[in-house]
Amino acid sequence: MTEWLKDHAWALAGCSLLMTIVISAGGIAILVRMPADHFVRREKNRHIVLTILRNALGAVLLGAGVILSLPLVPGPGFVLLIVGISLMNFPGRRRLLLRLLRTPWVLKPINHLRKYFGAPRLELSGSSKQA
Repeated sequence: MTEWLKDHAWALAGCSLLMTIVISAGGIAILVRMPADHFVRREKNRHIVLTILRNALGAVLLGAGVILSLPLVPGPGFVLLIVGISLMNFPGRRRLLLRLLRTPWVLKPINHLRKYFGAPRLELSGSSKQA
């Protein structure tokens, strides 16, 4: 096994770099295209199949975010955590997301990215000050 890893180290490093770039670009695209009032407005009732698919995708992204958040693992783990949680439906999800997003070291970079790409700042319900 270690021989195989030695033989394919450059290919594995290249795949890791490619995955980091693709996942980062996808996460940034989602954060930038998200409506500014996404965390203020109420969700619509969706068809059960769409809800199940959305929860499944959220769970996959959440799992990937947890793995990519580990030390020495390259990738935008925290972005995937936020996107994965925002796709899923569970009690307390909205409170958890707002709590995460209200921390300055999370909201400030997100709003900076949104401003860079010409999108308005995120509005957070019940928040008087935003980064």
